[in-house]
Amino acid sequence: MAAPPSLHSVVADAAAGLLFTSSLGQTDCSARVWHLWGTCGGAGSSDHTADSSLLQPALAHTLSGHSAPVLSLALSPDRRLLFTGSYDYTIRVWSTADWHCLRVLKGHGGGVRALAVAPDGATLYSAASDNTIRAWSTQHWVCLRTLHGRHEDTTWPACLALSPDGSLLASGSTGPFGGSTIKVFQTASGGGRDAGDCLITFAQLGYRDKGGISALLFSPDASILYSGASDGTLAAWHLRWSEPPAAAGGSTAGGLRRGFL
Repeated sequence: MAAPPSLHSVVADAAAGLLFTSSLGQTDCSARVWHLWGTCGGAGSSDHTADSSLLQPALAHTLSGHSAPVLSLALSPDRRLLFTGSYDYTIRVWSTADWHCLRVLKGHGGGVRALAVAPDGATLYSAASDNTIRAWSTQHWVCLRTLHGRHEDTTWPACLALSPDGSLLASGSTGPFGGSTIKVFQTASGGGRDAGDCLITFAQLGYRDKGGISALLFSPDASILYSGASDGTLAAWHLRWSEPPAAAGGSTAGGLRRGFL
């Protein structure tokens, strides 16, 4: 008997009261759309906190089309598009107006484990177990570039995070043999560097034998990068640039200082 699917990815659209989920299971190759408020018509207190007694998630749509489990989800800033990445090596683009699949993006040679959308919605970033990170145009639906600077050969990028202004992209890796790293990329050309250049690679020495990086988040001013690891550790990395990021060098650790939370 196959094991029941386990919840893997969650993205919320708070304004619309929607929740998007994907699960890992041998036969579950879909993503799901839930109405958070069920038939209650939405709600919350005057201070914008939800009343748990009103929270009645109801399944609204099942998005089918992938041929393998869905690993990653992302919502466009204007909330018109939902992106799903799968073990089938593809990314699907869904309209949130009618939930039809608009595009299928192909190019990765491994499961698409993480997705992130630029604040202006113009670029979609995808990370896959083929150890590549790709940037896609959401206007022409073509791959713009593959970011320079792969993670170690025994690992693959497992999570992505964009700085609030979209100028920096962070990637965290995981793998069966440890050796996890965090990489910070420049997303636009400038300062003598090209879009997609790796500014810094940091070897997470404390995590090398304990598990990979599972989550990343920039602070509002992008001065701190927070990371979560599968060993349950949280860390804060202070981004201290000797030069502006567009001109920073690619040293392995000089721009980061770690402080555990």
